[in-house]
Amino acid sequence: MSTNAIARRYAAALFEIASERQMVDLVDRELKQVVDLIAQTPDLKRALEHQLVSPAKKQELVNSYFSGKVSQLTLNFLNVLATKRREGFVAQIYEEYLGFANRSRGIVEVEVRSAAGISEANLKSLEGALARRLAKKIVMKSRTDPSLIGGVIVRVGDQLLDGSVRTRLLRLKERLSRPNVSK
Repeated sequence: MSTNAIARRYAAALFEIASERQMVDLVDRELKQVVDLIAQTPDLKRALEHQLVSPAKKQELVNSYFSGKVSQLTLNFLNVLATKRREGFVAQIYEEYLGFANRSRGIVEVEVRSAAGISEANLKSLEGALARRLAKKIVMKSRTDPSLIGGVIVRVGDQLLDGSVRTRLLRLKERLSRPNVSK
């Protein structure tokens, strides 16, 4: 099973329980807090990801770091991850959980990649147009990718709109390399 499938499965289960208990936002904040603390504490990260550390010891670590700081639901979830040796997936699980939570909130994440930086005005314009078209709240993430040569790539959920020069050049190369069938 792929890493994404594992993360999605655990995130879906946690989201379902959090939804039933009306704790979606709380669990979202707590998982973010957990991911941040693990990233900022190299010893904790090493211990949780080390294969020779027993699940029982990992549960002790989880409880010592997070008991009283997160809800019982989140603490129990972290202990299940430790028991099943899935604690190394917590950051990916959080990303998947955030996707489920955002969909339930009517929020769509949009990733915009461009060869050069996009002005704040153009990002706001794109955000407004997408919000009107999708009738949802948009959360924009923008990054620069010089390999695109020019243009932009916009990812809305599973949909990809590729207007990059790199892709246009690759398509042109494919067309030019095909033998001319008609005479």
